[in-house]
Amino acid sequence: ILLFVFVFLLQEKRCDFPEIKHGVLHNEYNYRRDFPVSVGKKYYYSCNHDFVTDKKQKGGYIHCTQEGWSPAIPCRRQCLFNYLINGEYPYPAKMYFQGDSVSVNCYADYSLQNAQTVMTCTEDGWAPAPECLPPEKASKEPVDIQHGNSNLKSTWCTQWGDYLLTWEHVAERQHSQRPTGADRCHFPPLPISINTGSTVGICTGPTLAI
Repeated sequence: ILLFVFVFLLQEKRCDFPEIKHGVLHNEYNYRRDFPVSVGKKYYYSCNHDFVTDKKQKGGYIHCTQEGWSPAIPCRRQCLFNYLINGEYPYPAKMYFQGDSVSVNCYADYSLQNAQTVMTCTEDGWAPAPECLPPEKASKEPVDIQHGNSNLKSTWCTQWGDYLLTWEHVAERQHSQRPTGADRCHFPPLPISINTGSTVGICTGPTLAI
């Protein structure tokens, strides 16, 4: 009888609809009414831009198991190491994945934020940001500017004249002419004073129109 009950409980194990952070279940509207589903079911999903499956692909299958959905974290961040302001970076660029760390070489008298020497690929991207700072700036904490909009995203920025640029575009344009209007970050007015060329911290604003 105990064996029968055990087998029955195993058969009754079911999985609720999977909430895939940074991804989407394919044809979820067609499948949603079927949940909860029994162990053994699998569904195809894909990850958002800059995220990949545990097998480092853009899409894969998520499986209902006795322990729940597998993989437990369907989509993981991938971070491209293709620049390091005031430091050395690989060429060609190298791809890292969430949880990976890499040691960096800054130019003399420069270091990462808080004198760190290692960057880690996190769910939100590189931490600390890929910029080597002079001593007087490296020890300062970045400013977190919140505007109260859940649809806004955070990105490292710097001022270039009247423009706020992401670090990516700073790296691309550090040897070029003044950026055009198309390179402007569409941020709300920032409630802090900014010096040309200085770090302004984590600027929170709408998706960039670059």
